[in-house]
Amino acid sequence: MKIIFIFLHLFLTFVADAQTGNDLFDKAKKTKNSDEQVALYIASGDTFRSVSDYSSAIKSYQKAEKKLKNSDDSQLVVNLQIKLANAFAGLKKHDKSINYLLEAKPIAYKNDYQEALITIYEQLAINYEALGDNLKANEYTSLLNSFNKEDLSAELKLELEQKQKSLQKLQKKTKIIINKLNEKEGELVQKDKVIDETSKSVTRIKKISDQQRSSIERATLEDKHKALRLKHQQALLKSAQQMRSMLIVGVVLLLIIAGLIFYNYRIKKRDHEIISIQNEHITSSINYAKRIQDAAMPQDDIFKKLLPNSFVLNKPKDIVSGDFYWIYKNPNKENSFFIAAVDCTGHGVPGAFMSMIGINQLNEIVAKGISNTGEILDELSASIVKMLKQETVNNQDGMDMALCRIDLDDNILEFSGARNPLVYIKNNQVEVIKADRMGIGGVLKKKEIIVPKNKFSSKQINIKGVSQFYIFTDGYADQMASDKGTKITAKIFYGKLLEFLPLPFNEQKDKLWEFYNEWRGEENRFDDVLVIGFSLR
Repeated sequence: MKIIFIFLHLFLTFVADAQTGNDLFDKAKKTKNSDEQVALYIASGDTFRSVSDYSSAIKSYQKAEKKLKNSDDSQLVVNLQIKLANAFAGLKKHDKSINYLLEAKPIAYKNDYQEALITIYEQLAINYEALGDNLKANEYTSLLNSFNKEDLSAELKLELEQKQKSLQKLQKKTKIIINKLNEKEGELVQKDKVIDETSKSVTRIKKISDQQRSSIERATLEDKHKALRLKHQQALLKSAQQMRSMLIVGVVLLLIIAGLIFYNYRIKKRDHEIISIQNEHITSSINYAKRIQDAAMPQDDIFKKLLPNSFVLNKPKDIVSGDFYWIYKNPNKENSFFIAAVDCTGHGVPGAFMSMIGINQLNEIVAKGISNTGEILDELSASIVKMLKQETVNNQDGMDMALCRIDLDDNILEFSGARNPLVYIKNNQVEVIKADRMGIGGVLKKKEIIVPKNKFSSKQINIKGVSQFYIFTDGYADQMASDKGTKITAKIFYGKLLEFLPLPFNEQKDKLWEFYNEWRGEENRFDDVLVIGFSLR
């Protein structure tokens, strides 16, 4: 249940908008299950926060907080308090944000939630920095730096280092801004002095002018030369007055421009901090999802026990993958097992969500005792249609698959494929067993009427004399080259399988990946890559 909830939350984060948040909130109010209410309120709050609607996010989080008032799940309580703190910080309500973080801190400390403590200390430092309390900001920066990296996991070490660097950059930028403001203040002081001196000069000139006017009034018989000199002095006075007015206007304009620049800088800084925090939380959630997906994949010891002579080239395009491989011991017969290479719709988080559904359904189908590969694909396709309600909604998500059942006692390999083939090499020749040209999941419609899909076929081959088998997804052959503008193609891919056949399995894997990157050059990766090679000799 927790795995499905996590991927539902991640899926909503990437497709969410304000309407999605409202829908989740309404659904939470209607459900009677307390745990489901909490999950939906938190998902609603995350959705609103992802579109910067912090007021609605706080409303949803506080609903969940009320439900968790007497909860024993301290880690969920701490994570919810951190979410509330982030939402209040988004509204610039730093005091309320700090209160939530200070409530979460002793709980996280008592239970040794190191990842939560790192986030709490970082957010406290950022909030106090925003309030201008450098003493408190430095205190929590020191606490963040005091973590013993040797006691942390690799992911927490990386997260701690990133947060320390982020705070160092923030402090450095703050110092630069303060220095610049001090420089501007010094310049304004100097300009005030110039204006003051000019004003004094004007006053002195005005005083002289008044004295001259008095002299003219008393000496009406002054000669023409004195009259001209007076006019000249009056002109100087007027020029000084104009200069003073221009200086005042210039200083006012300078102050307005400086204020606008500083305001624009603060806005950009705030937006950058919000985006940075959101990216960190998203990346952290996706990394956690990757750990869950890796745990659901077959473990290396189980894979090597059933297929000791094999390799798996699994290279996700993003942190999590829409491709997955599956191996499962046949419960109906000794020395028999299943292996599959699967490509889900999309890649990244949506593809990973589908991969978890695929792994879970395959395990349940085989556990029922179904061993025919074609019947397994039929059952899987029907379950995907039912789970995603594809007969009633406009949803055609699904997966392509190459599935094998291996029977070592009878020397038989049974294969069924949904768009993905099986390739094997026998007598130094590449042989291909084509897949059915339809995917798993989705429905066929003609004039809005659902048309039944064909059944998946299964084919059997004798494994004697076969050098190696290969199953894979389409990500390898579909990769474009930056200089050639063409795909690798299946023909070139099969040629490389034959070329690398004499090499040990680990070297085959390395050579395939090396050729892939040489072909790609500077071109972006198009899709996840999954290739499995194995020998049954």
